[in-house]
Amino acid sequence: MKKQLFALFLFGLLFFVPTFAFAARSTRSISINSDKFSLFGDEQLNISASLSGFTNGETIYIKGAFFKEGSTNYFGYTKKDESWVKNSTTATEQRQVNIDSWDGSAVVRSDFEDSGYTGSGNYNFKLGFYYLTSGGNLSSVKWSSVLTVNLDQPAPTPTKTPTPTKTPTPTKIPTDKPVSPAKNPIALKTSTPTKIQIAVTANPNLPVQRSNNSAKIAQDFKTSSEFAKPKVKSAEEKKEQAQVLGTKDTKLPFIPILIGIILLAIVGGWFVFKNLEQIKIWIKKQ
Repeated sequence: MKKQLFALFLFGLLFFVPTFAFAARSTRSISINSDKFSLFGDEQLNISASLSGFTNGETIYIKGAFFKEGSTNYFGYTKKDESWVKNSTTATEQRQVNIDSWDGSAVVRSDFEDSGYTGSGNYNFKLGFYYLTSGGNLSSVKWSSVLTVNLDQPAPTPTKTPTPTKTPTPTKIPTDKPVSPAKNPIALKTSTPTKIQIAVTANPNLPVQRSNNSAKIAQDFKTSSEFAKPKVKSAEEKKEQAQVLGTKDTKLPFIPILIGIILLAIVGGWFVFKNLEQIKIWIKKQ
């Protein structure tokens, strides 16, 4: 009989002890207080926490949460070492503390960029925490007692819009202005060909010599006159020459013509001077 009662006692102990232990662990709670109840801008709120129901050596994760009465849209930042962690960050990224070494202090501030902030006024604040369950998993978030804190966001400083600089309108330069002709234009003057005339005058003081070769002299004079006289071209030759010149430059070279005239005059003069005496005799016979 005693053995049966002892077995029942051991069975009851094994069954009820974990239940008691779990029930004890499930009664964890945190009460909080703060150094101020009004925050302006990015001012910090120093939290003091009082713990109960936690076991020695236990590790938890904590985070601050501002919210409007009746809303679950939590916002705010919690200081972790030298950085700030947003309320919506995962549990394992929040600040981790050990129950044995934690002094219960926490530093938080508002998050004006979050949709949970709806303007200046009173907001509730509480401290959330996560702990390890008997299965080694993180629990859902648990909350501390609640404080009322007034949040006020400073008015944004208006940004001055730079006045645009007016760009000067470029002066248009007229391109259709008539160009005045050059003053005192230099006129090109064409030189007038110089006419050279050779006059043959009979010298009355020279003695008149008669010769029987008057016929020969007359023939020579006639020949030289025909040589000096320009050849008259026929109409057919003029037409052919005009066709040839039509394909070339119509401007006749002036200098070669002048040189030809001078040479022709010199040759004629030389011939007359050479046969002057015979010409006189021939004239007298006529």
